[in-house]
Amino acid sequence: MLTVLDQSLDVFDQYLENEMKELPPELLARYLALSKAKVKMFMEFPMIYKLVSDVFREVPEELGEEIVIRQRRMQERYAATFLEDADYSAFSPEFEREKVVQLIHSVLDQLTHRFMEQFKHAPDRGLSELPNIIREFEEHTDMLKKGIYKNDSR
Repeated sequence: MLTVLDQSLDVFDQYLENEMKELPPELLARYLALSKAKVKMFMEFPMIYKLVSDVFREVPEELGEEIVIRQRRMQERYAATFLEDADYSAFSPEFEREKVVQLIHSVLDQLTHRFMEQFKHAPDRGLSELPNIIREFEEHTDMLKKGIYKNDSR
């Protein structure tokens, strides 16, 4: 099981790395790009995406420690490349940065999972709906901007 997971994580990593070579400086735009890349990966590699997300969400007891190690490694890697040099200047100073990051991550991650559930049985995995999916991501990020950005940054 761990060998299959490791191979799937390699594909997952490579795919996201290729999709996100050029990250926008602003954090919300980065999360939007990541969410779009995840949806596209789900459409192209549904079994790999499902395996990785299921294992991390429902950790098998007998593999718990090994899964946690892999999950932590991925989180550290993405935090280092994704959050490190992000531009937070548009965020309202009245909110703690970590809470804003958690909010953005939670909203867009939930939206990503909703689309995957919605289209997991569709023959094209939702590819024909990609423009609508992207539009919905953009609408959600616009709503987040209105709540967490400074008035002059919207």
